[in-house]
Amino acid sequence: MLKYLEVVVLVSSTLTANAKDFSFTTVKDIAEDKPVLESTGLTADEESRIIGGFDADIDNYPYMASIRIDGVTVCAATLIAPRYLVTTAHCIKTDEVEMTASFDTEYSFGEDGETVKILEGFKHPMYNKRKHLFDVGLFRLETAMTHKVATLPAADGSDEKVGTIATVLGWGQTEESSASFTLQQVDIPIISKAECSQFESYTDRLTEGMICAGKGKGKSSCRGDAGGPLIVNDVLVGFVSWTGDHCGKEPGVYTRVSSVLDYINNVVESGDRKDRDETSQVDNASKTKELEVMATPGSKSSKTMTTESVDAIASIAESSSNGRTSAAKERTVAFDRLN
Repeated sequence: MLKYLEVVVLVSSTLTANAKDFSFTTVKDIAEDKPVLESTGLTADEESRIIGGFDADIDNYPYMASIRIDGVTVCAATLIAPRYLVTTAHCIKTDEVEMTASFDTEYSFGEDGETVKILEGFKHPMYNKRKHLFDVGLFRLETAMTHKVATLPAADGSDEKVGTIATVLGWGQTEESSASFTLQQVDIPIISKAECSQFESYTDRLTEGMICAGKGKGKSSCRGDAGGPLIVNDVLVGFVSWTGDHCGKEPGVYTRVSSVLDYINNVVESGDRKDRDETSQVDNASKTKELEVMATPGSKSSKTMTTESVDAIASIAESSSNGRTSAAKERTVAFDRLN
């Protein structure tokens, strides 16, 4: 089962393990009066889909992951480090259900590709689901992947200039009522907030943490597309956050990755330190056990306890103690950063 840091754990927990019956609490809170689609349990405003696109070749996007419950895709995510995926905050769910990440597959379900268990989920502590602010989350995988990772963008926004053609990926419907079970992609231009704001759905709703892409001419992500990446030459400049009321007739709105780089890096770096601490403690425990055997009277390993062995045991004991103290301090720092 997933486990989540207390500082970012969801308050509500209504996600069940039955894939066809699950419901997204964060979505329901946004649009309680919207019809729920029987195929996924998502409201119509959040159903994943790519409009006007075409089948993507997964070999071109090794960092693309399908996030699944009971083998069925519920979100998309992007590999940015061997054990970390980035996605939208509303894809981070409670610990009541086991979630997995599938790589090397173009399909939204099935057993092809490589599947890895998700251990932890992290949601930005300032995430506002109604205003779509800080809509970013990360998944930590059980095992490290050797796949190519997507490159994070420059902090100055130089990778997301207006007019740049970007590619958005995702699983879902290709039209209002036509479902696709294969990975879709569509190439669309990044547009200015001024141009995007001309669409009624986006007036006074866009922030510096958002990117608009697409001109509403039949090509766009639509109604979420659940974390699908917006990429420029393998650089992850954004991922699908929200959209207006008219699929393909309005631009899509994406979380601007450059605006949340500090948060993403803090989560990844804190996790890497935790992994190193745990590995170090295991190694020290193993070495200590070996030396204890050497010191045991009658041991086949050694009948004589040398001065070097005594010094080695003392050194390891001190190192292990310092390691535990250091790990505790770093965990405290990680919690402070997330707050």
